[in-house]
Amino acid sequence: MEKLTYTGPDIRRVLARIKSELGENAVIHATRWVKQPGLLGMFGRESVEIVASRDVPDLPALNRERSRQAGRGLVERRYRDVLASSNAAAPPGENRFLRPRDTTGGSGPSAGALRPRLVAGLIRQGFPDVDASRLADACIANASSADVSSFDRLASRLTGLFSKLVVCRSGLLCDSYSPRVFALVGPTGCGKTTTVAKLAAVHAIRRRRKVGIVSIDNYRVGGSEQIRRYAEIIGVPLCRVSDVREAATVRTIMADREIILVDTTGRSPGDQLAVSEMALMLREIAPDEVLLAVEAGIVGERAERIRMSFGRYFNIARVIVTKVDEIPYVGAAAALSIALSAPFAYITTGQEVPDDIRSAGKDALVRLLSAALA
Repeated sequence: MEKLTYTGPDIRRVLARIKSELGENAVIHATRWVKQPGLLGMFGRESVEIVASRDVPDLPALNRERSRQAGRGLVERRYRDVLASSNAAAPPGENRFLRPRDTTGGSGPSAGALRPRLVAGLIRQGFPDVDASRLADACIANASSADVSSFDRLASRLTGLFSKLVVCRSGLLCDSYSPRVFALVGPTGCGKTTTVAKLAAVHAIRRRRKVGIVSIDNYRVGGSEQIRRYAEIIGVPLCRVSDVREAATVRTIMADREIILVDTTGRSPGDQLAVSEMALMLREIAPDEVLLAVEAGIVGERAERIRMSFGRYFNIARVIVTKVDEIPYVGAAAALSIALSAPFAYITTGQEVPDDIRSAGKDALVRLLSAALA
């Protein structure tokens, strides 16, 4: 893997050059500020130096491999325990969440007739095709003749499986002796900034905690101004961060806070360069938890790209599902939660701050997952 060093007056110009020469799949390894020599050793100017390459680097500090292995291992383990009757673990290196099972024999004529309807409902819910097939097979396997003769009874069995697969863990645990840092990452347009504002309002106003907000959403037009207005209304301090040097000072600047919420720039899952840049910024901040925000209604293919991109560079601790009021389909988010070993944390249902956010609950999520089967 060849590493190249790029130098320029500011980060944006250097990143533009890297993207032009190495492409969008380029990966950033390190960033630092250096002093350029001036006339007679004086009047030197600072410039940014970025080390990048075309290949995916080994980033143990970002838990890339750990996140990927933990995600696949959880799917295999949980499906083996909960859906033992299907007994079909994914092979090493499988890039999908689950591997479909051969059901050419089915459990009888009725099962074969109802399976396509079951799979279609799961795909409509947002599950990737292979996950939908796997879940349908597990639901039909070893079902009684009475169950496989009725779609409603099969759907009821599937609801029971959902209740075993869905894991929730809400709340932001804080320590009065040192700040706890929670960073929200996710694709463009998933509602991270509004979600950060809701969490800040809930904990600062309702729970009387000392909250601070960090914004590294400096590339989106209006993003920095939006979070500034939220911070002003809620009455919490805001720290803007634009490079790794500033990121390293966050914990010192907000040492008196109990909870620090980090609002990051939305990144396209396909833009490896931008995602790796964000990962290096967060490594300097050293968050206690990284939460992945994804909007409801995403399809399986997009969920797979999100997992491959954000799961590679961040150790995702929990998942937040946004915009459930717009499209109440959370199948892809559930597949992500399972694959990343990341329980559901919160659900957002609108734009109102702080009202339209609630802790993720198993019963509510199971009802959402089952709704597309009706």
